[in-house]
Amino acid sequence: MRGEDYGALAATFPKPPASAGLVASEGFAQLSEEAFLNFFAGDVDPAKARVLYAIQGRVATSLFASRTTAAAWKSKPSWYAVSKNDKTTAPELQRFLAARMKPRPSNSNQPRVADLSPEGDHRSDRGGGSPHALNCDNHTA
Repeated sequence: MRGEDYGALAATFPKPPASAGLVASEGFAQLSEEAFLNFFAGDVDPAKARVLYAIQGRVATSLFASRTTAAAWKSKPSWYAVSKNDKTTAPELQRFLAARMKPRPSNSNQPRVADLSPEGDHRSDRGGGSPHALNCDNHTA
């Protein structure tokens, strides 16, 4: 079987707190309100965070057991914003993914939703790349 098993890879790194709040139902999953507000959008204005929670999309649970078929970062320019305080994806896993991509990583003390954080925008450390060119993992393009 080709491709990478992201779930198996992620399991080799510390489990982030938000993962305990992942709720699955009828083949889809999303973060519970508590996990979303505390871990995903923990430093976003509470009113804005509740709106984000209300409109969050769900992910097919089959994604967690799927393997990637091609790593977009192998053929496309990529940037990686490593969030040292991320509570949804282990920062250690982010650093591993960034290192093998060989992009110019951007380090931030921001949590997951950094661009909405009151601490401000961290995009200036993306190495001159376009702000929409973040490739945060190895899913196919």
